[in-house]
Formats: sequence, structure tokens, C-alpha cells
Amino acid sequence: MLKRTKSFFVFILPLLILSLLVFWPSFKLHLTGDDYLGLWRYHYYLDGHTTGIWNNLNFFLTDYGPQDTFTAIIHHFFDFQPIYYYLFSYLLRLLAAFSFFPLILSLTNNKNAAYLAILFFAITTTGLETTDWSFNMPSYLAIALMNTFLFVYLKARKSASHCFTYEYLCRNINYDLSCRIYR
Repeated sequence: MLKRTKSFFVFILPLLILSLLVFWPSFKLHLTGDDYLGLWRYHYYLDGHTTGIWNNLNFFLTDYGPQDTFTAIIHHFFDFQPIYYYLFSYLLRLLAAFSFFPLILSLTNNKNAAYLAILFFAITTTGLETTDWSFNMPSYLAIALMNTFLFVYLKARKSASHCFTYEYLCRNINYDLSCRIYR
């Protein structure tokens, strides 16, 4: 137990603190036109104002469906309080950042390289627009799923058996989900 606590304080806590320091000023931003458009578009399609039969699944698979769906879910619970939109986006960004660790570690066998990959993705301003970065939530989830797919794929490729296994199923599902969310 002591070793786990120590590894948390040495490994994870500095990343959390540093990334929070980088992104904290953006938590004070307000919602922008993309968020309001996403809410409008979500309700426009699902409330029956357009032709066709729309449900949550086939709307999610449209071009802007993932962004609009995430925005609508957060709006359902927290209304128009912008800090929650940015908080969820921040948590998904951290999930994407931490998903680099097993992949980079398996490729390089170097913990320092894997740690620096997490750090770079966690604090880089790529995808951070000056007006709104909460709209990128599905992209962060897709990055995490794609990294998981690549890790499982590379691990399965190294193994001796190439038959239908749990890993095969996981990598195909992960790849499919990441492609659908990211588009």
C-alpha cells in the first residue's frame, strides 16, 4: 500500500497539478456558439423537427453527433454552468494523456519516454482554442480508445496465437468506436 501511495505522489500528482495549472484559467471561459449550436442541433433532430427517424444512436453517428451528445448530457445535469463543460473536457483530456503510457512504454521500454509523452499531451495547447476547447471532448475520448486499440493490437501481434481471442475482439471494438467518435 505504501508503494502505491508513493507512486501516486511521484508519478500522477505532479501531472495533475501541472496540467491543472496550465488549464485552470480556461475554466473561467463561458460557453460559445459551438456549444449552443450543439444543443440546438441535438434537440432539433431528436425532437422531430427534421425528416427521418432519429434516435440517440443514429444521431451520435452523424458528423457532429458525439460533440452534440456530450454537450447535451452535460447540459441535462448542469444546465449552462460552463465550468462543468470544461471540467469534463479536462478529465477526458487527462484520460487521453494517460492512455499514452502503456502504448509508449510497450514501444520504447522506457518509462521516462512514456512519462514525457503523458506530460506533453497533458499540457500542450494543441486543441486548446482561445474561445472554446470543451467541444473537443469526443476527440479526447477517441484518442484514448485509439491508443488502447494500438496497445492491444501490438500486444496481440507479439503473442504466439493469432486466433479469435478476447484481445482480438477488444481491439476491433476499440478501433471501430474510436473511428466513429473521431470522425
